[in-house]
Amino acid sequence: MAAALPTGGGIPPEIKRSRLMSQGGFAVYEGLIHRELFGRLLEESLGFYEHAQESHEPISDQEVWRGGSPARRFWSVGGGDVQAAFYQSPETIGILIDLSGITVRPTGGKGTFSYYVRPGDYLAIHRDIEKCDLAVITCLYETYPEGTAGKLALYPERLSEPLPTIRATPTQGSLPQMLLPGQTILLLGGIVPHQIMPVTRGQIRIVSILCYETIIQS
Repeated sequence: MAAALPTGGGIPPEIKRSRLMSQGGFAVYEGLIHRELFGRLLEESLGFYEHAQESHEPISDQEVWRGGSPARRFWSVGGGDVQAAFYQSPETIGILIDLSGITVRPTGGKGTFSYYVRPGDYLAIHRDIEKCDLAVITCLYETYPEGTAGKLALYPERLSEPLPTIRATPTQGSLPQMLLPGQTILLLGGIVPHQIMPVTRGQIRIVSILCYETIIQS
């Protein structure tokens, strides 16, 4: 019988022993998406931008552990056929299992594209929603690669802390992660707290986001 990663802070032994957890719950890869596919994903994301909808919540809710409604402001849209084919591909899933050491499966039929295009667009500290246990995030476009603006900030040393505590001291243990176009991060987003720091003036950041559910043999 299979079960998804539990909420509430407990990390199953299979996850604790995994390759990805031994690396802090995340790892960045260059070329996980090959050049030709990257170009098609970028083209698809640019074509879908006109259909994107704003996601805006000025204040985070009181969720303690994962999911909920973190404060945020950005644009997003469901992905298209190019992204979906990569997302569902048995080859992709096999690569993710090999790299992470965790058995995963897609949580749906497609992923999303997210667009941080206005000064101050951001996503506050959170853990990902239930069943989005392994997030596969690829940077497709970035106009401001220097500094911390718009970066994915991780908190790998604060895995056992509730979200309100981390949000009250957001600089403690913050690890801004550089992610350039063509690079992909594998992130145990239901375990590792993280945020997208506010983008700066003139910055445009587009990412492809895929969510996978981890399968724990009970």
